[in-house]
Amino acid sequence: MTTTRNGEGTYEIPFVVWVSDKYRHENAAFINSWNTDIPYISDKTAYSIIDLMRMSHPSIDLTKSIFRLKNNKQ
Repeated sequence: MTTTRNGEGTYEIPFVVWVSDKYRHENAAFINSWNTDIPYISDKTAYSIIDLMRMSHPSIDLTKSIFRLKNNKQ
């Protein structure tokens, strides 16, 4: 367990993503851009799922997706 700045405890939980061969082929550049070595806050899971579905909307900030974080530790 890690303690955050506000004193609340956090836990590391594995995040596993499986994609089909077809998805991997059709979205190769997107998948290759993933940074898998960063911590992730689970309250941004909805953004990540929407991003995996390759959907977008002006009111959805996809920069919060784990698949778009690159070097930005969120």
